[in-house]
Amino acid sequence: MYMDNFLAKLAKLREATDNARRYNAAGRELDAVKSMYDYQERKLTYYKSALDMAVREAYLAGTQLSGKANLADPVTLEFLSSLKKLQVNRDDMDALFLATNQLEKQAATLHLSRQALKQQAPRELVIKEPKLPPEIRDDLVADLQEMERCFNASCYRSAVILCGRILETALHRKLYDVTGRDILETQPGIGLGTLVAKLSEKNVPLDPGLTQQIHLINQVRVYSVHKKQSAFSPTKDQTHAMILFTVDVLRKVFK
Repeated sequence: MYMDNFLAKLAKLREATDNARRYNAAGRELDAVKSMYDYQERKLTYYKSALDMAVREAYLAGTQLSGKANLADPVTLEFLSSLKKLQVNRDDMDALFLATNQLEKQAATLHLSRQALKQQAPRELVIKEPKLPPEIRDDLVADLQEMERCFNASCYRSAVILCGRILETALHRKLYDVTGRDILETQPGIGLGTLVAKLSEKNVPLDPGLTQQIHLINQVRVYSVHKKQSAFSPTKDQTHAMILFTVDVLRKVFK
């Protein structure tokens, strides 16, 4: 329902606000060039971008929710007033926290139409972050969130390609943990299949379905490069299954 979607966006906003406060990332100008070579700047840029995205998504979800209520109702007007505070105070962490809590309470008092109460809003995919190594956590979380946005926007090919990128990052890290050597230095173009084979040589247990997952990912990549081939367009269900599998692999590899 629209209410469930709005509350989910508020929860993501709380998390983004907490991270931005912790890393002092709010209110700063993003330096895209510096973030390419400076890890600290990249981390701050990531948390600032995540906060900006969370504010926009919560504001949009709140607007959609208020549209299902009577706009002449004082309760709705108060809700819209609080909603505006999200954009006005996006760089003030204390004000954002207060506005988020206020909106959650006010949302419960909205007088929604019967049609809105019956109508289901499109269910969005929300990826729960698994346990990840601190050395690659920021990069993987950024990819997971982008993959989530791609899926919810019906960009299924992009989501599948991100599945491949996430698996490559994770398996490279796992191989480094096992061998102590960064294989990217000697084999920068190594494929997912070879990574799996090398981990198997080191007796690292991997899901048997990983080979099928890699095959689907490679289908998307190959057909994207060779224009003469008919494009492989994964369905929503295929993409959803691959995302769930990818997150499950992360969970098992880094448990």
